[in-house]
Amino acid sequence: MSLKESRRKTQMMVVTALFAAIIVALQFIPIPPIAGVPITLSLVPIVLSAVLYGPIQGAVLGALMGVAIIFQIFLRPDLAGPLTMTMYTFSPFATMLLCVVKSALAGYLAGVVAKWLSSVNRTLGVVVASAICPIVNTGIFMAGVFAIFKEPLSTWVSANTESASLAAFMFAVILIGNFLPELILNIVVSPVIVRVSEIVKKSNK
Repeated sequence: MSLKESRRKTQMMVVTALFAAIIVALQFIPIPPIAGVPITLSLVPIVLSAVLYGPIQGAVLGALMGVAIIFQIFLRPDLAGPLTMTMYTFSPFATMLLCVVKSALAGYLAGVVAKWLSSVNRTLGVVVASAICPIVNTGIFMAGVFAIFKEPLSTWVSANTESASLAAFMFAVILIGNFLPELILNIVVSPVIVRVSEIVKKSNK
């Protein structure tokens, strides 16, 4: 292994460890859930890792976010939110699996998109990857809700909210109140991600 490759590998390990610590910390910041669903800030470092080091690193940090959510369920159920806790009560295994899979695939696909489009235009690649991450994360979550947790969550929604149905709740709260802010945040910080990626790229030359 050349000195340049060794330096790049060391840099990747250090940066990945830093992002991992940030993700875990962000998951335990007390952000009040919106109608039982917390907004996550952890997608930003996942996208940054995917842009810098590719799909596998994005998937690894995405999976770590899922594991952090699982720890959140055990250690701080108030931060996980009643919706997640209802899911966990119904099926612990399916809930934990969904937590890990949705964010891991979000990180992986963000890395794939960034790598593919960056060959055309780096800024375009970062912006689209920043959007893809929350889209995949929320899309898989919603698919899991309707495929596995429809019955218990419909009961929870009717007992605890004014929504007419689970579908109405998911649209109003998940898409508008949860997904949209995450999408906007990721796109807004994408210029910062572009700048950081350029700095790291130059340091590897």
